[in-house]
Amino acid sequence: MSSLPNTSGASDANSMLNRKSNDIGWEFGQLIDPRNLDKVKCKLCGKTFSGGINRLKEHVGHLKGNVSSCPRSTKENIDTCRKAIEDAKNKKRNKRKEEDEIRAGVNISDGYECEEMEGLGPMK
Repeated sequence: MSSLPNTSGASDANSMLNRKSNDIGWEFGQLIDPRNLDKVKCKLCGKTFSGGINRLKEHVGHLKGNVSSCPRSTKENIDTCRKAIEDAKNKKRNKRKEEDEIRAGVNISDGYECEEMEGLGPMK
């Protein structure tokens, strides 16, 4: 396993490794490699893993299944990350519901097909 670059006092390096995103998860983590946007490091415990910011929020929010829980996240950190994940799920669910309602309301038949078919007679 390769060692991480020395980041003590390297604010320029840190700014280069931040994603241009306002996701709350970046409060708890940072990119390790600008060429691999899914490789992140937890600022609280130092653990590195793949999976991007969502996986980091699962780590800090103590959500089981994909990654181990962060041993240094506080109750406030846990609640913040869990709320962010739940909000994202709800937003996606609501968007899918709206799209389904739009699709259900669209009539793709223009009415001509049935009229034209009636006048053709038996098909051979």
